[in-house]
Amino acid sequence: MRFKALITDLDGTLVDLRINWDYLRVKVRELLKIKHPLKPLGPSLLQVKAPEHLLKRAFEIIENEEIKASYRASKDERLILFFKELKSLNVKIGLVTLQGIYSTFNTLVRLGILDFLDVIVTREFSLLRYEQLSEAIRMLHVTFKDVVFIGDTIMDKEVGSKIGCHTIIVRGVGEIFKVLKLFR
Repeated sequence: MRFKALITDLDGTLVDLRINWDYLRVKVRELLKIKHPLKPLGPSLLQVKAPEHLLKRAFEIIENEEIKASYRASKDERLILFFKELKSLNVKIGLVTLQGIYSTFNTLVRLGILDFLDVIVTREFSLLRYEQLSEAIRMLHVTFKDVVFIGDTIMDKEVGSKIGCHTIIVRGVGEIFKVLKLFR
């Protein structure tokens, strides 16, 4: 079966932005005065009972770190070749991320791959990966079974498989090329 679309995660999958998530969890726990493990950080904040202004401040702290990290991204010729190959095969490409829109776009521009993406779904749409994937699939006008989803976490594997996408977990950009065979 030849798939019609690729949807990928960003940090940890296409690029390592070297965000210290454990440090951010500590800062957010201190701010909110909670002991919650906050894993994964963004979606966990949906479960936390805290005043709205403190939750807003928590997301500001996270976003500031993401923006700083986005400036560590640089043009990646491997990614550019990967996406050029997909486009030459008429594959639709989407991205889902739990990062904010500003840091996401900055990272994609710095990597040199923004123009290859047909759809981008950030945490401003939803902090739930299931909802993000569903929206990206809807916007790409394909079905779940037409999609290869690439992520880097167990959560990505569980959600992608549950939704019915062919899901592949990678450990960095060096492993994404193995998915090209699924589109040829």
